[in-house]
Amino acid sequence: MFEVKHYGLKSIKYLKEELAQRDLLSGNAPYLIRWGTRKKFGEYKIEVNEKEKIKNASNKLRSIELFHKNNIPCVASTSFEEIIFPCFVFKEKHAHGNGIVFLTSKYDYEDLISRIEFNKLAYWSPLLPIKQEYRAHVCNRNVLLLRKIFMGDKVGELEYNKNIKPFSYVVRNRKNGYVFYSVKKWSKVHDRLCKIAINVINSLGLVFGAVDLATYNIEGEIKSGINVFEVNSGPSLSPRTAKFYVDNLVKYVEENQ
Repeated sequence: MFEVKHYGLKSIKYLKEELAQRDLLSGNAPYLIRWGTRKKFGEYKIEVNEKEKIKNASNKLRSIELFHKNNIPCVASTSFEEIIFPCFVFKEKHAHGNGIVFLTSKYDYEDLISRIEFNKLAYWSPLLPIKQEYRAHVCNRNVLLLRKIFMGDKVGELEYNKNIKPFSYVVRNRKNGYVFYSVKKWSKVHDRLCKIAINVINSLGLVFGAVDLATYNIEGEIKSGINVFEVNSGPSLSPRTAKFYVDNLVKYVEENQ
């Protein structure tokens, strides 16, 4: 039996519904699922994930340091002395495209730090020629890999894209018409992405999480690179992803009792 604690996501209802359908949901259970929350709770036989490990994912500076330490492909840097342009700069708190600034020159950078405290900037990342973005849901070393697509490709670009701002592809979030969709044609690069995603979750000490990553063209070469952006320890869910997590959380508890 599981108890679920979370930070208020509406989509957590899918996880609770999936657990309830299997008669696995309780308000006073021995196993706690922490969906992104770091609050203090009672005593449990098993906590999935532990709050101290969730801090590794929510602290972007810490997570990038761990990525580099564990040889995980991540082009982001916490050293602003080495900043190159064009690039994205990320504030300490950012989500859904907010708290992210696109800079094209040193002038842009100087203007930015004149308006906000420098220590509010967490890290920067060069602009990558991205081929494809992915979200890898990882739980107990199993992966559900989803591909980011523009919904205009599915429902008719003119119909869906009427209110989308020009250059919205720079920040490819749901508000700008981008959603995650199943990977239809599996290839070797997808095997690599899954392996990297598992290493990412392990490096942060988590049991589960959603890893955002992408493939991109390496300048002057035919082959592609892979870049890890970040990890969400309390990702948004759909009925399909909720089923994936419950299947693997049950296995995790059975293996660790």
